[in-house]
This record gives sequence, C-alpha cells and structure tokens, in this order.
Amino acid sequence: MESLSDYLLYWGLYFLAGLAGLWCWGRMAFWVKQRGLFYHLYSAIGAILIFTPVPVAGDMPIQLAPGVIVLLFSVISDGLGAVNHYALVYGASATLAFSVVFVGVLAGLTPDDNGDKKREKARANLSRNAKRTDPII
Repeated sequence: MESLSDYLLYWGLYFLAGLAGLWCWGRMAFWVKQRGLFYHLYSAIGAILIFTPVPVAGDMPIQLAPGVIVLLFSVISDGLGAVNHYALVYGASATLAFSVVFVGVLAGLTPDDNGDKKREKARANLSRNAKRTDPII
C-alpha cells in the first residue's frame, strides 16, 4: 500500500508541475495577439503533450507515466516504430481536448477574435467616463 500512496503522490506532483508547464506553454504564445480559436487549439496541443498518461511495462499491472517522457525514451531505444504503440492513447487524448475546445467555442465560453479589442475599448470608455475625486485625508 505504501507504493500506491507514493505513486499517487508522484502523480499529484506531476499534475502541479504540469499546470506550471501549461502556464509556460501559454506564455510561449506571446506572439498571439488575439486569443481566439487558434490560441485555444494551441493550448489544447500543449495540454495533450503535457498531461497524456500512457501505460508502461512495470511491476504493477497498470502503471502509467507521463506520455511525453515515455514516448521520448521509447523513440530513443526502439526508433520511430515505437510511436505506433502510443498513437491510440494520444488520439483519444486529442479527441477529448479538441472536443472540449469546440464545445467551448460553440457554447460561447471562449472569446472570439474581437474579444480583446472590445475589452480594450470598454476599458478606455470606463476610464474616460469615470469621475476623478480627490482623496479624503
């Protein structure tokens, strides 16, 4: 039971590190000026690469590890043929991630390409219309 609790602890740490990695992935999109569909698809690709777990051979019957790490080590040891073993897992992960993005777009939960411009215009109007008062001392 101790090994299972360690396993879950390490996955918890990996999840927190993955959130930090996903934040860094989003920061690498500094060149995206408008946070529309393209930005959300880019974020979904980052989430797929960072968070997809894959099964690996080990002592436990079902042992999962971060997919990017397993895929890189498999390619190093077995060549490009090892990519076929993980295609189904990454395909399922990609289907889930892109489905969430498209449902968010259809439901209107993601800003459109004009969202940043509308927000900047609203802030400018708010600051222009706001009355300035002297502080009470």
